[in-house]
Amino acid sequence: AAETGRVFIGSRSTAAANEQAYVYQTFYKLPEPVRNKVISIAKKNPEYTFIFELLDPNHQIVVKYNELSIVFLVARHKYTGEYLFEFVGLEEFTPAYYLPTDDMITLEDILHKAKQVEGIEGWVVYLTTKDDGRNDFIKIKTTWYTERHALFSKLSLPQHYLFAWAEDTLDDLIGYAKIIGHTEKYVTAEKVKEELDKAINKFLKKEKLDGAFTLAQRAESRKELALELQKWLDMSDQFEKIIFSGIMSNYENRKDTATIYSAIVEVVKKSALKSNSKVKDVMLAVVEDVLGSSGGDISVE
Repeated sequence: AAETGRVFIGSRSTAAANEQAYVYQTFYKLPEPVRNKVISIAKKNPEYTFIFELLDPNHQIVVKYNELSIVFLVARHKYTGEYLFEFVGLEEFTPAYYLPTDDMITLEDILHKAKQVEGIEGWVVYLTTKDDGRNDFIKIKTTWYTERHALFSKLSLPQHYLFAWAEDTLDDLIGYAKIIGHTEKYVTAEKVKEELDKAINKFLKKEKLDGAFTLAQRAESRKELALELQKWLDMSDQFEKIIFSGIMSNYENRKDTATIYSAIVEVVKKSALKSNSKVKDVMLAVVEDVLGSSGGDISVE
């Protein structure tokens, strides 16, 4: 503020406490010379609002950042509304990649280039209209980025993998990751799927399953089967209770072991989608074990 000489840091024009705290704390993790230069420029030019982007390796989604850094985007004059895309003293923080611009470039040219360029999110384009003097910003994202963001937004957290597996959409996401050539993502998703499938058999206990299947083969009535299963299974155990539910809900197919097993698996998956479910907690732990402490993709050399 010009009248106090103080510099204020904010994010997305929001006053949300958690967002503000993150930006403030992250800014002060930048190297001291970087912080000092940014603050110094802001203090010397109080008539401008400076807009930067923080690139944080701990909050990356698609584009990988090797280190915490700050990028200068634009400076806006508080009173005239003028935008400056270059500012003396901030050259080292200016993005290295610009669109080649000249008097002949069109929006169509930029959209075409967005389909070709890889490794970046895109550009913010400043449009001016000669007739009425109006100007607008539009954000154009590259095809490379949007394809990956669509995938990563569905597979960025452990619970995303679990829910995709439970809803039988994980195979589709694995296929999509292969199509766009993201090896780490599809290798990770395949490993998660493999471990979750193996975990079902582990937690259902083969001995209990085999015994329940035998009882289902022998039962002459629904009542008889229910009574025998309740004797054989520990109904206080959520996984054994699922065995009971899967078999009883498919009583007519009780002698078809494959069908019964598929029904039991579906009950497990439905339970994994429920909040406050032991099954969800146990299966989520399996996913977290695959992803490791970093919560990221499996490295592929």
